[in-house]
Amino acid sequence: MTIEQKVATIEQFPLWINTKVELLLVLMGHKKATTVFVYGKTVSYENTEVPPASKLRIKTIENFLGRLGLPYQTFPADSITSKEYNEKYERVRICIGHDNQSLHSMVAMWQKLSKDGYPLADKVHGTLSGFPNSAIQAYLQQKLMPFSEQQTHTKGLEYDHFCQFRFSMDNWQEELKTPERWAQEVKRLSPRLYTKFITMTVK
Repeated sequence: MTIEQKVATIEQFPLWINTKVELLLVLMGHKKATTVFVYGKTVSYENTEVPPASKLRIKTIENFLGRLGLPYQTFPADSITSKEYNEKYERVRICIGHDNQSLHSMVAMWQKLSKDGYPLADKVHGTLSGFPNSAIQAYLQQKLMPFSEQQTHTKGLEYDHFCQFRFSMDNWQEELKTPERWAQEVKRLSPRLYTKFITMTVK
């Protein structure tokens, strides 16, 4: 498939808009890897029609990723409980990489986290997510710009929704070029998805 065909496939596949944008950036290598969560209700104390994360749904997503040529790995389903609604949900985690090495790094991160914890998880996740190194270091050292101040710098920017990480105090102007670059790439590849994404009410 050509890049144009892959972009069209992402546009048409039934996923949340923010997930489609994330996949575009992984496809083009701006982000090295990402994780998609598929949820389904397994036990409910109310009458609901929300189904479990069925094997058919998972297989459909896997086939979709295969058509895009993106390596992926699906974790076994686990169960989580919503304390607010006292309901149990099934959750399936699908790791997706730009390449096999990046996929392996993301999978290894989740595997280590699920066992004994993993002190380097935030650094690994930030790097694979394409965050600037200065922002990652500021996060690890707890030297982030206050969120309210960050909002003053991003408010009114067309690409505000692409600011998916916290800025450092010292290098925020340079770091701001990363979401701008992501926005330009998505706009170039899919103006329709770009418009939908930047007009979302909730990030």
